[in-house]
Amino acid sequence: MEVRLGPHPAQAKFNGNPLFDDEGRPIPLVTTQKSIWLDDRMVGYCGLTCGEPISFIVDRSVLNDAAKHEVLKKVVSLLGGTMEDLRKISQVATIPDDHETIIDFGS
Repeated sequence: MEVRLGPHPAQAKFNGNPLFDDEGRPIPLVTTQKSIWLDDRMVGYCGLTCGEPISFIVDRSVLNDAAKHEVLKKVVSLLGGTMEDLRKISQVATIPDDHETIIDFGS
């Protein structure tokens, strides 16, 4: 089970065109959150530091309570904290796999 953090998946756009940095990486729209990945699937979001809310976006059929606990331990470790730093954990509505977030700064 590999847990990693990545940029928030919502990509900034201007006039319908996605924005990229100088190295060709997508520019995230939301810079105050990271995405949580379990193996090759995004399972939630967290803040940039330990103690900020952690939200899971997959239901228990995908990520049971024991697996969720292991993910939490790894996320806390990646953020440089301990399990005692956790303050708020939430379960939000499951987002379909084909979901795309589009917010356009143009026009």
